[in-house]
Amino acid sequence: LAALHARHLLRRGRSAEVVSRVAAPLAIEPPRGALLALRGEAYLRQGEYESAERDLRAAWSASPPSYRGAFLLGECLREQGRREAAREHLLAVLEASAKEPPRAAPELVELG
Repeated sequence: LAALHARHLLRRGRSAEVVSRVAAPLAIEPPRGALLALRGEAYLRQGEYESAERDLRAAWSASPPSYRGAFLLGECLREQGRREAAREHLLAVLEASAKEPPRAAPELVELG
C-alpha cells in the first residue's frame, strides 16, 4: 500500500512527501527494493544525489532486486557526472535482467 501511494505522489511531483511517507514502512519492515527505489527516485528528483544513490544501491541489492531502482541508479550516477560508472553499472544491470526476463520485464517496460 505504501508503494502504491508513493508512486501516486511521485507522478504528481510530490517527491518530498514520498520521502516522509515511506520512512515508517522502511523502518518497520525489512527494506524492500520497491520502497527503496521510490524513495531513491524522490531524492533524485530533489537533486539529493548522495541520498538517492544510497537508496538506489540498496534497492538493487535487495531481495528481490529492483530493476527500476537499478536503472535510476545509472541516471543518478550520470547526473553526478560519473558517466563511466553509470555505463558500467547499466551494463551489469542489462546482463542481470537478461537472466531474469520475466521478473525484470514489468519494471523495464514501466521505465519506457
